[in-house]
Amino acid sequence: MNLQSQHQTQQKVKKTQPKTQPNQEPSLKGTFISVLLLGAFIVATWFGVFNLFINRG
Repeated sequence: MNLQSQHQTQQKVKKTQPKTQPNQEPSLKGTFISVLLLGAFIVATWFGVFNLFINRG
């Protein structure tokens, strides 16, 4: 009998708890695009400096 009352109490607790949505992570599309643009800038700068080095040598 004690086991049944515990089970009923647990069911009541489960029913009264609000449903929680799973944690939604923020969208990182903007961060990804920013990193790609920064990487492209660094690569373009490197090739520009390399081109100056080759042409002056």
